[in-house]
Amino acid sequence: MQFRFLEILRKKFGIKIFSIFFFFFLTVSLSFTVFFYYYESASLTGELMQSNLLLARVLAYNSRIGVFSESEELLANPVDGYSSKRRLQEFPSTSWMDVRC
Repeated sequence: MQFRFLEILRKKFGIKIFSIFFFFFLTVSLSFTVFFYYYESASLTGELMQSNLLLARVLAYNSRIGVFSESEELLANPVDGYSSKRRLQEFPSTSWMDVRC
């Protein structure tokens, strides 16, 4: 009774064609799904990294006067603006303003 499907598969040509088409369609669909997922993941990761690099460059440019003058007031606005971004992955948790040469 368990092998009834295999017996039907051996005897009926229409079921053979249907099962071959079904497994081919399943293989192609899974292949495209995996490719699409990989491509989108790589694309979004690259976009996120480029966005964060741009934000880091903007922060470095906007805070250069505050760094050279060692003024915490001039550094507060650029750092607050940078840390309030939604898509920011990580921000240094140590206070880099406490580091003095």
